[in-house]
Amino acid sequence: MINVGRLRNRINVLTWTESENELGQDTTILKIIKTTWAEIHPLKSREYIEANMLKNKTTYKITLRWFDGLTEEMFIEYGKKLFSITSICDMEMKHKYYELICEETTKKKEKREMEESDD
Repeated sequence: MINVGRLRNRINVLTWTESENELGQDTTILKIIKTTWAEIHPLKSREYIEANMLKNKTTYKITLRWFDGLTEEMFIEYGKKLFSITSICDMEMKHKYYELICEETTKKKEKREMEESDD
């Protein structure tokens, strides 16, 4: 059982959705499907070379309350950081809490459009 007081980080769960922009063109955007509280901890960091530049990659463990429909194709947004989900674990298989393993993405937040859902 997790102490709910540890869930102190406000996050958004995002998914890709089709939308129409102001010019009437179809576009794919990240849309907020859920806002919730979570606990976020960095697990490990490593360096790698990409396009002749040294980059850092950090893996995070994110714990949040269970909700129906979470998939590995979704993203987690915390502040200015965007995380891709690499694995999902339903803790104790009781549908109470998820434990996610995530990596910070290289996608730029300012290049994304986001719309809040009406939920």
